[in-house]
Amino acid sequence: MDYLREGENKFNAGDFQGAILDFSKAIELDASNGEAYNNRGVAKFNINQYEDAIIDYNNAINLGCRDSIVYLNRGHANYKLHNYFQALNDLNKTISLDPSNHLAYGYRAGVHYALQNFEEAFSDIDSAISIKSDFADAFYLRH
Repeated sequence: MDYLREGENKFNAGDFQGAILDFSKAIELDASNGEAYNNRGVAKFNINQYEDAIIDYNNAINLGCRDSIVYLNRGHANYKLHNYFQALNDLNKTISLDPSNHLAYGYRAGVHYALQNFEEAFSDIDSAISIKSDFADAFYLRH
């Protein structure tokens, strides 16, 4: 059985607990599977298990998964935990790896706003909108 794909199917159906179980089975079968750690982290994030999600993102990164999405995910989880400086580091890394990631600019704008760095926040909002002109969250943050 392909537990990684089964977990993705359950995740897409909104069954986050089931997805976590399948991703965990995929990890049991191959502890070097960074994608399974990242995906399990996303499932945990969706049930507000932010600390556990960060552990999974760290494992994915330590296993060599250097895709920008892992840093984006960890940055978002750190933001939710009010770990703003860690979030900022992760979102900066995301943008360095993928300068066209509108979500990274949007999340980073939220971090800057929380840190009361309003000029940087508005600059990131503008960047997000310039990348994705219909990015509704950015328009919301702008006002």
